[in-house]
Amino acid sequence: MEDAPPSTTVPPAAPRAMTSRVRWRAGMEPGVRFAWLTGATLVLIAVVLVGFAVAEWHHQRFLTTQGLKVQAVIIQANEWTVVGKKQPSDAPIILRFDWHGKPYETKPRQLPGWSEIITVGSVLPICVDPENPEDWTMLQHADPLGPRLVGAAVAAAIGVLTLLVAMILWKRVLNLWKDGIALETLVLDSHISALAPLSRAVRCTPADDSDSRVLTVFVPPAQGKVKSGETLWVLCTAPKARRGLAADWFV
Repeated sequence: MEDAPPSTTVPPAAPRAMTSRVRWRAGMEPGVRFAWLTGATLVLIAVVLVGFAVAEWHHQRFLTTQGLKVQAVIIQANEWTVVGKKQPSDAPIILRFDWHGKPYETKPRQLPGWSEIITVGSVLPICVDPENPEDWTMLQHADPLGPRLVGAAVAAAIGVLTLLVAMILWKRVLNLWKDGIALETLVLDSHISALAPLSRAVRCTPADDSDSRVLTVFVPPAQGKVKSGETLWVLCTAPKARRGLAADWFV
């Protein structure tokens, strides 16, 4: 079965009716849809970051307020076990401390945020989960929650701004449908665009021989693959505008 050609029906005269379908289709216009999705994704990322930050802060607060405070000895840093051996601050260490009356050795682990030289044999005060000796922190007080939320705040702010841009673009598309100038064009060629992989990006030129403009518009998937020489009606903001929208996007 051949793909259905785009409609050659002349769009209604302006001002055109604002139906629920028109509003929906305007929101699905590739440029508008990309802005919606980008903004929504950033807001969702911000929510996830807040969740992780709050959960980590609560866990840190639990360890520092309800954990067992013990004096642990650094028995290994990197591969060194010689007492007094100094290693850089990012060296993975193994601790030994008393756990319910028995000595316990932890798995190798780095000290996040630690900036001092690590010395094998030195004592490190830590707070340990009463139920899990591998769950410990060198902090004696939980870090402030605020700095943990900076990344989420930035993502949320950019996301909200992007959603506002999407709203502006949506309004512009609606106004173009309502009051745009209908222009009869001839299809030059079409291709798939990364911005709207299910639609077709169509290059077209006005049917009037005196007008040499070339416009690129998107045609919805339902219209199928357009062919060179076919008629396509485009809505423009001005008689000589170089940008527009395929009228078929709204029908």
